[in-house]
Amino acid sequence: MYLTRQPDPHATLWRLAGAAFAVGLAAIFAVAYAGRIPAIIGLLPHYDVYGHMALYGLLAYLMHRSLQRLGVRCGALTMPVGPVLILALAAAEELLQGLSPLRSASWRDLAADLAGMVLALLLDALWLRRQAGRRATGIA
Repeated sequence: MYLTRQPDPHATLWRLAGAAFAVGLAAIFAVAYAGRIPAIIGLLPHYDVYGHMALYGLLAYLMHRSLQRLGVRCGALTMPVGPVLILALAAAEELLQGLSPLRSASWRDLAADLAGMVLALLLDALWLRRQAGRRATGIA
């Protein structure tokens, strides 16, 4: 088992973007725990699922890039450290929702969090493959 990392000259910018997004996400949490989610959002069917996918997917991606795509490699499998940490955060947040009188814990929400993270990592892998192909052919 060993660590893998892809050096990124923009890591500081990714960290700043991740921190700013985390502050915004904390504000969304505060609004939700206060029971102040705008009623108009409820007009979108399954808004909660889409929100979980988008918010946690983006947070996982930003953490992944902030950590320069740090992964733990064990055999053929590499586990990305950032998204795994965000998944643990999502699980803890779901547990806390179960303790709130205004919120409810849901396996569906946790599954949506994971789906958003997997989608973000797949898009990142596709982007890396595309960039590698462009470098191999000499296209900038």
